Amino acid sequence: MTARSFAWFLAAAVLSCRPAAAADDSKASWPGWRGKDRSALTSETGLLKEWPKGGPKLLWTFDAAGYGYGEPAIVGEELYILGKDDQGEFIKRLNLDGKELARAKLDDGANKYLTGWGGGPRSTPTVDGDLILALSSDGRLVCYDRSSLSEKWSKSLVKDLGSSTKVKPAWWGYSESPLVDGDKVLVTPGGKNCVVALNKNTGATIWMSTGVEDDQQYSSLVPMTVDGKKMYVTQTMQNLIGVDGESGKLLWKSNGIPRKTAVIPTAVISGNRVYATAGYGAGCECVDIERSGDSFTAKKVYANKNMQNHHGGVILLDGCLYGAHGGNEGGNLVCLDFKTGQVRWTERQARRAAKGSIAFADGRLYYRVEDGTMLLIEPNAREYVERGRFEQPDRTRAPDWCHPVIANGKLYLRDQDVLLCYDVKAK
Repeated sequence: MTARSFAWFLAAAVLSCRPAAAADDSKASWPGWRGKDRSALTSETGLLKEWPKGGPKLLWTFDAAGYGYGEPAIVGEELYILGKDDQGEFIKRLNLDGKELARAKLDDGANKYLTGWGGGPRSTPTVDGDLILALSSDGRLVCYDRSSLSEKWSKSLVKDLGSSTKVKPAWWGYSESPLVDGDKVLVTPGGKNCVVALNKNTGATIWMSTGVEDDQQYSSLVPMTVDGKKMYVTQTMQNLIGVDGESGKLLWKSNGIPRKTAVIPTAVISGNRVYATAGYGAGCECVDIERSGDSFTAKKVYANKNMQNHHGGVILLDGCLYGAHGGNEGGNLVCLDFKTGQVRWTERQARRAAKGSIAFADGRLYYRVEDGTMLLIEPNAREYVERGRFEQPDRTRAPDWCHPVIANGKLYLRDQDVLLCYDVKAK
């Protein structure tokens, strides 16, 4: 870690929590984890189709984001990010020029997650109207008033929502990002109360799931509707599951791949089809959710090891799945056929696109390699087509596991305490 990267760690960073300026929520192009609908596909337009040598212009650097792996959430003229320093875990609000406006406590932030891969919160805050929902690495779910960052309510996934003393954060801490849907906020404590829905305004319990007692992992929930039935989908340590949106009752589950060690990627939804993948040798599975009366089943489409996504995420675009294949031992970008699960191409040559995380905007894939290299790739079902790359300046020692964010003509890259903002708008 560079000396500049630790500057925030040596001094107090609490600023006054003054009210935020009025924001135009129509510009909420990245209000939470993987954007508006958790697909990592944005509606951004007018962006650079190719990058100049050395990459796009670096507009600003913020070096007090704290330890953490969560991406920023961007709504209107403001940015929200979670982090950790010697005072504990926090949420910070910045303006879009990279100036810190306010800070609030998230959790005490035990040092047990300060591993060789960094520490701090692993999730992304979810901005919804006048509220912000955020989850700490120890499982403290907090609802903030957006204008003041004052705490409205909080719940512990372990003490308040856990079904027994056996419920505790997984090995690397709670990492999911809270899902807000209508009046509900949903999280995954695991165990008997595997998935829980709370009133987003008060924290009151709406329902706790039944029929499933799986161990929680690191994957985030996504909504899905099949033949008029709303459900919520996620990966646990044991299964890919769907629970009833009205009651939390388990509707279906699938265990087509051997999940183990860490299950991280968010499921991909397309119509009645669900695609899920995990690393550590697990592979990927694809199921069609079929309804018969009030019953639902997960019908296997395929399961294989052509995609073993560690945690960089997968994008579905024009019938193709793009994502990193490979775990701690390394890996590379691959393109699969969504219908069949077969490999269309794999990028191994000179490791031009090693293992990384992915997002999409305006006809281009934004692919961030763990070593700090940032790639611009033209989606192509036949071959790898690169349209630009650059190296992140002043790298920390931790791998770059934070996903890229594209919002309002800007590219945001987080590397632990450092947040970089690039201008990717076409001139």
